[in-house]
Amino acid sequence: MWKCENCGRTFEKTNQSHYCKEKPKTIDEYLDTFDEDRKNIMAQYRDLIKETLPQAKEKNSWNMPTFYDGKNIIHFAGHKNHLGIYPGPKGVEEFLEEIKDIGLSSTKGAIQIPYDREIPMDFIIRLTEFSYKNR
Repeated sequence: MWKCENCGRTFEKTNQSHYCKEKPKTIDEYLDTFDEDRKNIMAQYRDLIKETLPQAKEKNSWNMPTFYDGKNIIHFAGHKNHLGIYPGPKGVEEFLEEIKDIGLSSTKGAIQIPYDREIPMDFIIRLTEFSYKNR
């Protein structure tokens, strides 16, 4: 077992990556943990989702900003080099060819948009609408 010197939590893996501070309770608190550039990019994405799904509510789920309406719709998270979009496996599968065509990376349930790339607004709107309909 490994114990973090900063927060005292114990993990099976040595030097396990984790968040030491108290977890943000709101999306605004979450965004405030990032530098101004990343915060602005995530705020743009957040605003686009709010415009696309005005009926959706916001919450933190799995320590990620989440939009939900009865069920989770879509999540996002800031990482070192990219903005992670989490529509789930159905969303990635539905848009896989387009994700490749616009030059983004993906995993089973996530899409990575490098911070130095412009957010593909039309794509995000369609992805969000699909995620809402298929939640």
